[in-house]
Amino acid sequence: MRRLLPTPLAVAALAAAAPLLAMATERWGGLNPCLLCLWQRWPYWLGAALALLGLLLPRRLMLALAGLAILGSAAAAAVHVGVEAKWWPSPCPAAPRPPPAAPAAWRS
Repeated sequence: MRRLLPTPLAVAALAAAAPLLAMATERWGGLNPCLLCLWQRWPYWLGAALALLGLLLPRRLMLALAGLAILGSAAAAAVHVGVEAKWWPSPCPAAPRPPPAAPAAWRS
């Protein structure tokens, strides 16, 4: 059975989809990202790049590294959740969370 999309391309597309969706919700939803939000995206971009390298270099190694990079984003998300829930202080206290900027129609 033939695959519709090579695995590295599928992994790269899915890895890039997460930060692209976050950027879209900021732009069209009027949300302001905090510094932790921005930090959380870098591992996804790294994972997408590593997955694409899987087309040229040893596939299994590159996909494993891409998976580790994406797990790094999960670790950043865990820290972010803890900061938002006030379980621990932010690792970047000099960058306070911006105020919400949702459109007036969304506020009640």
